[in-house]
Amino acid sequence: MIWIKGSVTLIELDQTREDGRDFQIRKKRRDSRVAIIAPHGGTIEPITSKLAEATAGASFSWYCFEGLNGNRGNLHITSSNFDEPQCLKLIAPCDVVVALHGRKDEEDPATIFLGGLNEVQRDAICLELKNAGFSATTANTKFPGRDRSNICNRGHQGMGVQLELPRSLRNRLDNDKMLFNGFVGALDRAINRIMKTPSPATLPS
Repeated sequence: MIWIKGSVTLIELDQTREDGRDFQIRKKRRDSRVAIIAPHGGTIEPITSKLAEATAGASFSWYCFEGLNGNRGNLHITSSNFDEPQCLKLIAPCDVVVALHGRKDEEDPATIFLGGLNEVQRDAICLELKNAGFSATTANTKFPGRDRSNICNRGHQGMGVQLELPRSLRNRLDNDKMLFNGFVGALDRAINRIMKTPSPATLPS
């Protein structure tokens, strides 16, 4: 039995979706103030789980809610409605929460959209991605991640970071090991730099 709200209710999920058949939760808690999460992993937003687990490596905590066997949009819970208890427990003590998401290409198949309430961390990650050769921007209006109930903002500080990766870029990352490692390395460098910087004491207005 699992909680879910948003696009499907608890009752609807219990009646039609089966843990281990339609979805699964994978996670690893470590003695770390950093958590990398993929709340729409597996077949929901492909490649995001793989990126989250690789970015966490052997140092950071990670969490993936994953669609299985082709289940996609029917298991997509909006980030502001995603409060699965195991995820909340894992990120609660973390000062850095980075949520990896997938978006449709639409008119831009390359640019990573960054959002979230922690603008300092968001900007640091954006800069590192750009330095690594990726197209990235914080000036997106479609995925701002500013809702306080957004899962990326539910960690210890009440503010985190979300990344929205276009499908074409995710496909390239999945098929190009050097590019994949470049993305993971950029996130790792940014996070380690963040952890050495004093955290803001208050939420942005």
